[in-house]
Parts: sequence; structure tokens; C-alpha cells
Amino acid sequence: MTLQEFQAFSPNKQRRMVHAKGVFLLNREGVGLTAILYQLEGFYVELHLDTQSAVVLHLVSFSDTEALEPYLHQIHLTELQPLLRG
Repeated sequence: MTLQEFQAFSPNKQRRMVHAKGVFLLNREGVGLTAILYQLEGFYVELHLDTQSAVVLHLVSFSDTEALEPYLHQIHLTELQPLLRG
């Protein structure tokens, strides 16, 4: 499935697909908001949830890796070294 195919689905179907097939990557907290990042096929999906109710307020899908910048500080390269040694 491509990003464009995913974006053609209804918001409800998009949420169901993320929960069923998405791979959780990271999350970040804001004031009253939690953003949860998933990878789905060859693109990313960010769910924005109300912190109090855990209701999805907004869903953003993208393939541009520049949009991952808010998460980069959470990645510690020392944790990846054992994986690279194989």
C-alpha cells in the first residue's frame, strides 16, 4: 500500500489500519497532547491523542523523513551498536 492509497481511506479506516498493521516507533508529549509515531508499509503515521481522554484528535501521514525531527533526540546510537556488529 502506498501513502496515497492510505490517505484515500476514511479517517476511521486509517486509524484501524494503524492499530492493526502499524509498528510503534516512538511517542512524545506536549501540553494536553500525546503524539504516537508508527511506521506502516513505507511511510509514517502520527496519531495525536488528547492526554486526558486518549481520543485521537488528529492523524498525520507522511513519507518525508524531515517530519521525524521531533523524535530524533530520543534515539540513542549506543543502543544500536550491538545490532550493527551483527
